[in-house]
Amino acid sequence: MAASVSCQASTHANPQLVVSASGTPAKGVEERQRGTAYKAVAFYYRANLLYTDTSRHVNPSKIDWLFDRINESPNDLPIDDVREFLNKIESSQLLANLEIAASCSDIEWPWIHESAERKFLMHAFHEFSNLRTLGSVVDLNARLNLANQDFDSAVQHMQVHLAMAGHLIGHPDFFHSDQGIVIAENALKTIEEFIQQPDSPNLYWFLSLSLREFTNSRLIPSIKARRKFFDSLFPSIRDWESQDLDVQDTGQRFRKFVDSLGQENSNVLSIDTTVVAELSADSRKNLIQTGLSEEFVSGMSELQAVVLDRIFQIRMRIDHLESLLKIEFDDAETNVLVTKVANDLHSLEVSMDMVLTGGYLTNDMNEIPNFAKRFSRYMAVKQRMEMLRLIESVRFHAKLRDGKIPESLQKLDKLNVPLDPATMRPFVYSVDRNTVQISSDTDGSLNKQTHQELGYSISLRDSKKGTGNDRR
Repeated sequence: MAASVSCQASTHANPQLVVSASGTPAKGVEERQRGTAYKAVAFYYRANLLYTDTSRHVNPSKIDWLFDRINESPNDLPIDDVREFLNKIESSQLLANLEIAASCSDIEWPWIHESAERKFLMHAFHEFSNLRTLGSVVDLNARLNLANQDFDSAVQHMQVHLAMAGHLIGHPDFFHSDQGIVIAENALKTIEEFIQQPDSPNLYWFLSLSLREFTNSRLIPSIKARRKFFDSLFPSIRDWESQDLDVQDTGQRFRKFVDSLGQENSNVLSIDTTVVAELSADSRKNLIQTGLSEEFVSGMSELQAVVLDRIFQIRMRIDHLESLLKIEFDDAETNVLVTKVANDLHSLEVSMDMVLTGGYLTNDMNEIPNFAKRFSRYMAVKQRMEMLRLIESVRFHAKLRDGKIPESLQKLDKLNVPLDPATMRPFVYSVDRNTVQISSDTDGSLNKQTHQELGYSISLRDSKKGTGNDRR
């Protein structure tokens, strides 16, 4: 007989997961196809417009109430209300568009015109504002499938859900990219519910295929957008770089660029002279270390020295982050270095904000996102996916061994043992009687940004007692 499990990701303590043996692979898993660069975007756009039109006929409070039910067990889902809602928003047409979009492995999100200076680059914000909501629609369909024990359809919807998450994580805009991580986190909750269901098939192969899409390079577009936004604050930096100048060129063109610093922003930004004075000495030292002469640096104003130093330091870290994210395979040292460089970048950006605006963005708008926090959440998603894959390995082993849990990872049968993507070492795995504890062996350098303690506790259900959902 196939398996069931009750499970939930751990953020503070490992919950109890009651599982059954399962060796039957889930059906309906499909390889994603490569399409034209804008194919996926076009179908997301159509789905977004369709939902905007059809959802007008539904009471907003009813929509909120239904989406709140997503975090409950599928067994507690108000099935009639869900079906009525899905019919009103023409869910079948929505899903048809989303399935085509999700089937594409490549996506090219649109960029707004680069002339939007001194503003965060919002990339087609209104055109794709409902994508997180559409993810919830997919989620409702998957959970309705689980309530009806339709596992094949649930797998197809979960695959669309994860594909949407991967696409959005790769969006240049920080807001949309963050929404992609939220969608991924919600998708994993549904996968946990899937494993809970009696007779559920094994998702090991489904998770293995889905993980291919969650590479660090997904985050590169948001780093490139960060550079574009930064350059928009200092338009003259593009003119300077177009002349192929280096930091040792102190000729007329470079002097013109330095003279422009602080002037092109003075009409819209409030310069904090106290902060500038405190930073100027260290900034002058940094500029001299880059190769500028002491005479040239000493001729700069305090503001020019501080701003130019911050420009060099910020752009250097943005370039470094992009090069690190291009490494396609997870490497523990690289992941820790990404976190360190991202934290340095954030500190420099906050410092630049204090210099130019007196902390307006940081204190009043909270609009300077910390890439390190996002990377930590992204890694936590990948860790949870690998932990769930390990749970499925245990279920598969138990199916082959008459319900016995493997005493160690070395004794797992047939399937490859998933590694912790944060450390590239095996997860911590221990057995006490009939209970397995799985956790991450990180030193906290990645997860401390979100204060997460990732882990699961697994116990094997006695098949002689039936397959009911005896969750603890």
